[in-house]
Amino acid sequence: MSISLIKIKFENEIDQLIKYLDPIWTKELVFKKLEHFQNTMFKTAPFFNFNQLKILFNLMLIDNEFQNKINSKILNIVFNKEVLEWSFLDDLIKFYTLVLTYDDVWQEDLISSFAIKNNIINVDKFFKDYLSKYELKGVDIQKEYIKQNLNDLDIQKQLLKQLEDSDYDFLTIDLNTLTITNKINVSDINFMYKDYVINEYIKQLKD
Repeated sequence: MSISLIKIKFENEIDQLIKYLDPIWTKELVFKKLEHFQNTMFKTAPFFNFNQLKILFNLMLIDNEFQNKINSKILNIVFNKEVLEWSFLDDLIKFYTLVLTYDDVWQEDLISSFAIKNNIINVDKFFKDYLSKYELKGVDIQKEYIKQNLNDLDIQKQLLKQLEDSDYDFLTIDLNTLTITNKINVSDINFMYKDYVINEYIKQLKD
């Protein structure tokens, strides 16, 4: 494919994506780099094809909350490579598809499977570590602890009422001040895990 054909194939996407690249990248440099990828494509097996890049670029253009956060990092990693591999682009396409479709907390098994495949901790380990770090416990566990360890019935009743009225799944109670110091829902931790996997995966791409 000549550089003129590369321009025809990718000009629309590059016009919209170039803002995510470092300032050194002009449109002409981007097209020359695409030509370079074509000239070096047989250095890997299986070699990439331009349809993969087309799919990846179009996924990057789908409006979503992570666009500004990850497009720049990913694009600069892609264009700073000497050779593009089929598997590298295939993984990026899967990654973007997962990021774009993960909008329900009950899909954590999908991102967890992706994480395990890429040597990133799974969702269960992330949950346990997070709860342990902030000494968070489930509401029912906290209720039992208060009933068994607080002798002052008025304070016990007051704390139990706070827990009963709480909309949170996990809480930390400071028994010195008798206050709830941390509170969080399962859904919040799930989305933190998504952020964590995204950041860890991008770190791996840079290495």
